[in-house]
Amino acid sequence: MKPDTNWNDGVLNVWEIDSIFKCPVVGACLTSEEQKRLLKKLSPDFRNKTGFEIHEVLVAFSDDENDLSRRLNRFLRVKYSGRIEGWMDLPESDFLREWKRVFEAGELDLAIYAGSFKPGLSVAGKKEIFGTIHMNMHVTAAANARLRSALTRAEAAARAAGDKREELSRINRELKKEIKKLKEARETDKVESSKARRESEALTFEIRQLKQAESTAASGNRFHFDPDREAGALKKVRSLELEISALERRAAELEKSLEQTREENRMIRRHLQSIVCQEAEAEPCDETCPSYDLCRKRILIVGGMTKMARHYREIVESRGGLLEYHDGNMKSGARALENRLKRSDLVLCPVDCNSHAACTLVKRLGKKHNKPVRMLSGSSLNAISQAFEPEWNEPAGIASVMPG
Repeated sequence: MKPDTNWNDGVLNVWEIDSIFKCPVVGACLTSEEQKRLLKKLSPDFRNKTGFEIHEVLVAFSDDENDLSRRLNRFLRVKYSGRIEGWMDLPESDFLREWKRVFEAGELDLAIYAGSFKPGLSVAGKKEIFGTIHMNMHVTAAANARLRSALTRAEAAARAAGDKREELSRINRELKKEIKKLKEARETDKVESSKARRESEALTFEIRQLKQAESTAASGNRFHFDPDREAGALKKVRSLELEISALERRAAELEKSLEQTREENRMIRRHLQSIVCQEAEAEPCDETCPSYDLCRKRILIVGGMTKMARHYREIVESRGGLLEYHDGNMKSGARALENRLKRSDLVLCPVDCNSHAACTLVKRLGKKHNKPVRMLSGSSLNAISQAFEPEWNEPAGIASVMPG
């Protein structure tokens, strides 16, 4: 076995270092790719070995001098010789002080190499170096575990946000189709209204001609006047006027519905934009969140966007609460709203997507039944979520109703 005589005695050979340092040296001073390259010539089937198996082979062969340990020794000396000059021959106390500085600077591989290959270290010196390295590995492993756990939660949150974004996109597409249909209906009504107007104008002109003819006949001119024809024309004019009035009312209703749908579409787009902007930095709610557990409280949301009710439910139920939802429509009476409010623990009432009558009734019923009511300036998912936070601030100009 040919000894390795190419290097001076200022640094130990790999087979001479303490056995406790061999695993850290191979693991920290060699990348996975470097380990594979060192093993490649001696083990043609290395490609079938896992990273841990390759690591085990290099550690085992470093126990004595052989072809693989000499190759490993030369590789490490070339890699680190220029980085350890000037302090490997220091007295132990000075060396340990310099070693600590390098370690704390984050140059872990250099610190492990220097501490492992320094000749003449006392047992206490080796123990100090190995103990520092060993405990650092524990801290690093724990930190990595926390990072992996955080990454898993972040990925789950990103998937949930992606699903929510896809659902909102679907709603957005449906709203666009609804807007298109409303526009087409509005245009059809305009055409029918214009047609009815022209017909009414023609009949009105005919009636004037009939009246002129009647006047001419009364003055003695020979003209046959048909009163039934005039009565029929007048009746048809009145019918057309009623039809025009109905068409105009329908056009106004369609215009109002179209504007409401457009507003819903704008709100959906704002929700989408909010999710896209917050997706990367949003953290999943856990036991450390002050609004994590609503203790099975029943939350009543009055108004807001009906198409978003499912997402409102997800927000409430994800925090342990139960959702009651009322769309704010007062046409069916106030009894249904009052019954839901009486069995709820907290009432949220967005004012941007709600009728004035519903908002007023919610405040009155909150006082009547001693229920906390929070009037929200917006009906977005963020506004609903923030309403559960302990530091929730009442929107300016909007008075909430609190029991007591």
